[in-house]
Amino acid sequence: MHQHARPHIETHTRAKGHSAVAGAAYRLGLKLYDERQKVWHDFRKRALGEEVVRALTIAPPGAPPWATDPAQLWNKVEASEKRKDSQLARDYRIPIPFGLNDSDAGDLAEEMARFIVETLHTPVSLGLHRDADRDALGEL
Repeated sequence: MHQHARPHIETHTRAKGHSAVAGAAYRLGLKLYDERQKVWHDFRKRALGEEVVRALTIAPPGAPPWATDPAQLWNKVEASEKRKDSQLARDYRIPIPFGLNDSDAGDLAEEMARFIVETLHTPVSLGLHRDADRDALGEL
């Protein structure tokens, strides 16, 4: 079975050359400017409604308004972490069951993201992506 078919978590670190801004741009299908690296990350080709089914950033109650703006949020994360081995973000990849339409799949993904926000008291950027043309077993 391919790795993308199983739930897993990945920690994005500066030591691995990761950028929280680049990751958010990719997952959300956005064009975001990385203030630390002074570079644009443009993933708009993964347009909302085509490859990206649902994209949003949510924050816990009482969080400042910028915490739901992915450009501000992830640039602030980058700016707050000074060490070269900083852990910038965690990427939870959770497969959604086959057979759900885009709306139901989006609702389920959003419910899981809100659970993470409430449980861990941290902002979450959610990017629900459309399945590839092959399933986890390689079937069309």
